[in-house]
Amino acid sequence: MSSVLPATVGVIGLGRFGRLWASMLDDDFTVRAYDSDPVRRAEAQRHGLAPGSLRDTLASDAVFYCVPISAFEDTIKAHLPYFHELGGARTLIDVLSVKVHAREVFDRYLPATYQALLTHPMFGPDSVEASGLQGQTIVLDGYRMPPAALDAWSGYFESRGLVVVRMAADEHDRLAAASQGVTHFVGRTLERFGFAPTPIDTLGTRRLHDVTSQVSNDTWQLFVDLQTLNPHTKGMRLRLSEAQDSVFDLLLPNRVVTDRMVVGIQGGRGSFNEDAARYYMSRTPDVPCEIVYLHTTERVLRALHEGEIDRGVFAIHNSVGGMVGESVAAMARYRFAIVEEFAIKISHALMIAGAADF
Repeated sequence: MSSVLPATVGVIGLGRFGRLWASMLDDDFTVRAYDSDPVRRAEAQRHGLAPGSLRDTLASDAVFYCVPISAFEDTIKAHLPYFHELGGARTLIDVLSVKVHAREVFDRYLPATYQALLTHPMFGPDSVEASGLQGQTIVLDGYRMPPAALDAWSGYFESRGLVVVRMAADEHDRLAAASQGVTHFVGRTLERFGFAPTPIDTLGTRRLHDVTSQVSNDTWQLFVDLQTLNPHTKGMRLRLSEAQDSVFDLLLPNRVVTDRMVVGIQGGRGSFNEDAARYYMSRTPDVPCEIVYLHTTERVLRALHEGEIDRGVFAIHNSVGGMVGESVAAMARYRFAIVEEFAIKISHALMIAGAADF
């Protein structure tokens, strides 16, 4: 063991990953562990760990934070009085799945005399249980570590069989959004979809089930934190949504019926929307058309989305009543392209029977 490495190591947070991490460190260091939840403390004891007090754990030479991403800042703030009381210098190390957020929290609160290391073990209890610790990857950002100390920690992780990747926090988050972020988002989406095994699953399908099962075994809070506290995941989700829409659109037929254009309208026979549709179609008399009476904007846009009609016609505004609320609500639910907006004159006539008595 390098003389640069600490003699005592604290682990804050004894959830599934915290217990795994403390157990790994326990082979090589004097480990002190703490969790505020008595249930997790009891679970840690059942796994052979001996949780101690918060003060003793924070007094360790190096302290690993294995807490939820969204709880990290509040946890560091709550520990500041202990650090001021204990004095001296120590090393704080996070294991969060997002690195820019961890760096910013340390920037705001870390005492000037403290060293800090940003890490992301790219594995969890499920992957270690399935394939062991050997060959798993851990990302390190030296942040506020002397080169010798960074090299010592890197050497230690390599001695445990881990593949060490040194990477800046910003680059880590950019790449993580496109890998871990995508994996968790797709897995949670398939879970909501109701993705279930069948007797005829292919190898690819079974792998998708493995992904869904693995990410669903993590807490919902972890998923939310991954998607909201990494500055790059919002852009990833937008690109993923655009890609899905693009693939969906490619599967829609160029024409529902090859010999004519099918136009769905908001109204019924004799409605002003039928007048609007016939006006629209009259400008291309060489294109045969068929009108489908769908009565509501929601049904028009749903049929357009599902590829059951080629065009949709509905009212969005009239000069007396203003915006058509039903159309506004339907437009908010569906993605579509506006081919053209046009106005038609609406004429009303009151008809009564000749013998009617006023």
